[in-house]
Amino acid sequence: MLDKNADVFSQHPVDYGHTTTVQHEIPLVDLRPFRLPYRKIPPFQWQDVRRLLMEMETAGVIRPSKSPYVSPVVVLTMKDGSLQLCIDYRKFNSCST
Repeated sequence: MLDKNADVFSQHPVDYGHTTTVQHEIPLVDLRPFRLPYRKIPPFQWQDVRRLLMEMETAGVIRPSKSPYVSPVVVLTMKDGSLQLCIDYRKFNSCST
């Protein structure tokens, strides 16, 4: 059964899945654009964060954007010392239905 459905499982760490079957739109109750300030990243993490962003862009997980809605990236340090990138969408969520 696993072999038959292998295509639905992640194959590597940046394999988050992708579909072109569905187009998704998020209705907003407040249409005013916002650009929240960047969160400071300690200089010793810059190189690792850049590497993660490049890996994610190469894998098609992220892409350059010129959106009028900008939410900050939050860098988390995991127990094993690796970094994980998250987005603080609280402001965006407060504008959506």
